[in-house]
Amino acid sequence: MKIELPDVFRIAEWRIECNQNLAWQGDLKVRIEPKAMMILQYLAARPGQVVSRNELFKEFWPNQVVTEDALTRIMSNLRRTFKDNSNHPKFIATVRMVGYKLVAPVTVLNSPQKNSINIGENDDKLLPQIHTSENQQAEHKNLSIYSLTKSNYIKFIAILIVGIAVYFSTLNSPVEPAFTRLTYEKPQDIMPSFSSDGSKLTFINTELGKKHTLLIRNLVINNYQPIGLKSLNYYFPVFSPDGKEIAALTQNQSTEHKSLSIVNIANNSHRQLLTLDSLSLGLSWHPQTKVIAFTQPHIDQKNHGIYIWNNQSKKQTLITQSILGVEDSNPIFSPSGNQLAFIRSSAYKESALFITDLSGQSKQISPYLSNIYSFDWLDENTLLISNDKGIVSYSMDGENKLIVAQQDNNPYQSIRINRIKNELLVGLKNEHHEGHVTDMTNNLTSLAVTRSQANDVEISISADAKHLAFVSNRTGEKTLWYRIHDSFKIESIKNTDFDEIFDLVWSPDSTIVAAVIKKGQQYGILNYSVVKDQTTLFWQSSAPINLSGWKTNKLLVFSQLNEIDKSQRWMLKQLKISNKELTNLSNVDIFQARLSPDKSKLIFINSSRKGLWSWDWHSRPNEIINSTDLSLNRSWDIDEQNIYGVNLSGKIFKFDYHTGQKSIINKPVTFAHEYRAQKLINSLAATKRSFSEGDFWITSL
Repeated sequence: MKIELPDVFRIAEWRIECNQNLAWQGDLKVRIEPKAMMILQYLAARPGQVVSRNELFKEFWPNQVVTEDALTRIMSNLRRTFKDNSNHPKFIATVRMVGYKLVAPVTVLNSPQKNSINIGENDDKLLPQIHTSENQQAEHKNLSIYSLTKSNYIKFIAILIVGIAVYFSTLNSPVEPAFTRLTYEKPQDIMPSFSSDGSKLTFINTELGKKHTLLIRNLVINNYQPIGLKSLNYYFPVFSPDGKEIAALTQNQSTEHKSLSIVNIANNSHRQLLTLDSLSLGLSWHPQTKVIAFTQPHIDQKNHGIYIWNNQSKKQTLITQSILGVEDSNPIFSPSGNQLAFIRSSAYKESALFITDLSGQSKQISPYLSNIYSFDWLDENTLLISNDKGIVSYSMDGENKLIVAQQDNNPYQSIRINRIKNELLVGLKNEHHEGHVTDMTNNLTSLAVTRSQANDVEISISADAKHLAFVSNRTGEKTLWYRIHDSFKIESIKNTDFDEIFDLVWSPDSTIVAAVIKKGQQYGILNYSVVKDQTTLFWQSSAPINLSGWKTNKLLVFSQLNEIDKSQRWMLKQLKISNKELTNLSNVDIFQARLSPDKSKLIFINSSRKGLWSWDWHSRPNEIINSTDLSLNRSWDIDEQNIYGVNLSGKIFKFDYHTGQKSIINKPVTFAHEYRAQKLINSLAATKRSFSEGDFWITSL
């Protein structure tokens, strides 16, 4: 069935110009993202009719791996543009369990015969079809290049040049492969690994705050079953070379005992190979031998290095060099087993892919990127990396190419290659976050202060409790958001679209919120004044920044990365916002720091992340007792007596930095340890994982 798509039309009092991606309400001009405009145009061609979600996915995301959230986000953005209410819709109504309906009156302002679409057909979807009269058709049929007028000849040559340019540009364009969904489950499927013969897949199935169950799936007969012990949580399972065993990291649910273990697939027996001090950040089994690669903290720091365990000699060996402030994770053997690829992180949002041989000779393969979500070996000389652009291939000689572009801000997680079947598996995570304020005096109270179908993170509340700021991708970009004073209205702050925004802190007088920003490879500090409704940027350099806090209403304290003799040290600095004057405060290595409420001291961790220190701004820093067992990174804050933070399990902990006593505060909420938390008077503001699910999709290479 063919429907006609209008180019220019009116919805109630709004004028819509599809070709310009613009919506007008009088003199008010609003730009609509292209995908949202296409869906709005599609609905406007069928006003009053219910259009199913399945139909919209088939028309606008054909053969693409997207979550339900992609369409929900677009509908939320359209409603926000028209100031519509989903509970009492005047523009777009949701038909529960079916789809959407445009309920506002539509008036076509031009001939709708310029664009059309065939519903139910797969060819040439969403492409404009040109309609000509019979005379025009006859004229075009008999026209030869020799009979063209000078004007038409020029037009013909121009069109020909454009066509050739488009053709050659597509030769280097990333492919949009057809993905097939492999798993259909409400819990999240993570950490996949293929057997060497390509017939089986092992992975972890989990829900927020619940058990990590080990599963094995037979890809030949298409069934799967749980395996392993019910008392253990499993992580990073990998097959043995013969496919008869699975190695995995395990953690006892009650004792939290951690180990490297082996599960026999035939009889489901379980044996422990090695007790671990910390949960490893990845696992890989050598393709020919009984050598297993994993990670553990270095002796002199909390940051992890790559180790190998030889199951025959019962020995473990450190492979990667211990570099102060650097963490290595996610080891994966190459197809031959002669090399190990791994991710090296130097700071928050700074990771690169490295390879090493088994003697420890390392080489950097990719530049430092904001995010590396996953990677795998394509062959002995090429790796595939999933980052913010999509899936990119990197060769040993330094060449890289975008293979699959990212769709709708949904990164490809857990990419794995089945070399026998020449297939690529990706995990697509659908995850939502929201800002929560948790009452520290009541174990059951946790209040959501932001709520959306997007990711609301890094929530920060001013000292007078009148202002709320956070980072969100509600518009499709990472943007700073702010709740307007004395209202529940939340709006994005103009001109704050950046690649990364983090470390939000309010000035003591509650008038300015500061944050670290990143654009490309440049870091800076953003200040937003709620009084002036004005944003000020202080660009620094390509060196990463961690914001500590405000010393006064005019002085910001932050640490910045310096590399000295192959080690990393973070130098504490002070920014005077009135004249952009920078002052070095200390030569002490200060990685992450928080100012006490009275600003009399600084509590910090250094690049080793092994233990806490206290500094009064004048004398030598003092190490805080019993703090070496703490695993602190970003999600923590302090008051006069305690440190409050979120651990790797998503639980809130309290640490008295005077007595050295630690306790876990059992809240029925799972928080995200990646995002900064803020201590309030009797509560903690943190980022809650409100929703998380994900399935595996597969495509041919």
